[in-house]
Amino acid sequence: MRAIINLLNNAIDFSAKGNVQIIVTVQKKWLVITILGTGTSITDEVCAVFGSGQSSPRPITGEVGNGLGLNIVERVMEEHDGEFVWPKNRANQQGTEVSIKFPINSELESP
Repeated sequence: MRAIINLLNNAIDFSAKGNVQIIVTVQKKWLVITILGTGTSITDEVCAVFGSGQSSPRPITGEVGNGLGLNIVERVMEEHDGEFVWPKNRANQQGTEVSIKFPINSELESP
């Protein structure tokens, strides 16, 4: 839940003039939760320093976080044997799309 909350908080903070969508799908043996923000895009510079603890100011408030939010998402997903899918190349893209993938337990699969 912490990973989802962190991603939603970021999407809302950076999408003040846009929308935030949550898409839940099942892809093979994964439950995939995708957060789409149509506001301010994550820049290539931010992508380059991901994991370093640096933070970007929020467009509306100007507040700067501690830079740990996405690192926490990554750690939570590792603890759940999941994946955090982060944008690699932001050139010419509007908004941001990130996904977290949880493995589906085979005992929960339908026959």
